[in-house]
Amino acid sequence: MSTNLSRTVRPLAGALAVAVMLLFPGAGARGAGFEKATTWSGRYAGMASAALATVAGPESLYFNPAGLAGRQGAELSLNLSPTVAQLDGGLPGAPGRQIWANGDPKTAPVASTLAAYGLSDRWGIGLGFYVSGGMKAFFEEVDYTSIFPQARLRPTVKADLELTEVGIGMAYQLAPGLKIGGSCRVVNVKADFSSARLVTQGGMPVALQNIHFTGLEDTNYGFRAGVQYEAPDARWGLGASWRSRVRFNVEGDTSGQIDSIAAPAVASLGSGRAALRNSFPQQIAIGGFYRESHNLLFVGEVAWTEYSDNSVLDVTGNLGSLSLDQAGDIIQNWGNMTNVRFGVEYTGLGRWALRAGYIFTSRVTPSDYARATFSAPGEGHTITFGVGRQWSSKLEWNLAAEYSFADGYGWNATDGVTNTSFQSHALVAHTGVSYRF
Repeated sequence: MSTNLSRTVRPLAGALAVAVMLLFPGAGARGAGFEKATTWSGRYAGMASAALATVAGPESLYFNPAGLAGRQGAELSLNLSPTVAQLDGGLPGAPGRQIWANGDPKTAPVASTLAAYGLSDRWGIGLGFYVSGGMKAFFEEVDYTSIFPQARLRPTVKADLELTEVGIGMAYQLAPGLKIGGSCRVVNVKADFSSARLVTQGGMPVALQNIHFTGLEDTNYGFRAGVQYEAPDARWGLGASWRSRVRFNVEGDTSGQIDSIAAPAVASLGSGRAALRNSFPQQIAIGGFYRESHNLLFVGEVAWTEYSDNSVLDVTGNLGSLSLDQAGDIIQNWGNMTNVRFGVEYTGLGRWALRAGYIFTSRVTPSDYARATFSAPGEGHTITFGVGRQWSSKLEWNLAAEYSFADGYGWNATDGVTNTSFQSHALVAHTGVSYRF
């Protein structure tokens, strides 16, 4: 078996390496917290990513490692999900002086590259590189003259966060229909943040600040575990997974500008170094499937993510002579996130498959700490449709379309934001191809 394994794994590893270099991963707009209700997958996104109980092969590394077991030979999966997102909301102002802005639409090529190999009829392994979370909220060159007529500075307010993972996993089939699996995760976090602040005296604006955190990065480690069960008649099954919390402490550079009515021109606030601490929280999910007939499959799952672990975005460091150890902290007070997913797949059209799904996402951002660069302080909804085709016994192609949105009203006394609306919208085209060697 070692000779056959070597012959298969070597070209597979080469293909995986090439694919990783070709696919540039990025983070899309998030449903809540640091992650969208769906991330990528041409196949499973069409069914609302309710894949816990049914996933098999390379994509199991992300959805449920137990699905790596019980398959023969090697398989490669490539996915690309171009995401166009826009967030709108109230920006930092002052009591009685509000500014509401439409965000700048941004496109992110969210991607994954994964491979799996069946060591035997019971053992399976997997290796992959994929986007697991992130956010893109951009408000560039914001015009503050409506509330600060003397403003010459046009600040940028943004949150650009990307979480990618390298995962390696293994699974074992304990008995017919019963599988367990786990994976180790190397999580890389990259970020750039920019914030604006209106300075007032006696209720009147006297200065406008724009502070930037750039080149922030950190790497940490986590774990994912899962189990799958399929009934002897294959009519129904269950799946469950657990993702460990990963704390990150990203470090990078700071810079800033200040536009003061007491100064003849916009001035620099200096530069420095800073670190931001937060976490990509643990997640527990359970799901199942029911096969109404040979051609009709229903899936569903509930995922709970502990975003209440993030109460404060802890900032330390300096900006010139200014210490950010307390002045730079950003209060989050996020709530836990619940995603409820339902999906359906119909395969009674020869080699074609039709899919549809819906996701409900609970509110994470509290109304009293709303920010335009956080997820909207309201419930989120995602609608997906997909199609797939089996071109041969080895090659499969899948495509899905997604529309997600969230909105709500909120305020933030720290930023001088009174009750106003916050919205987010995202359009995604999920594509995927898999090949069995």
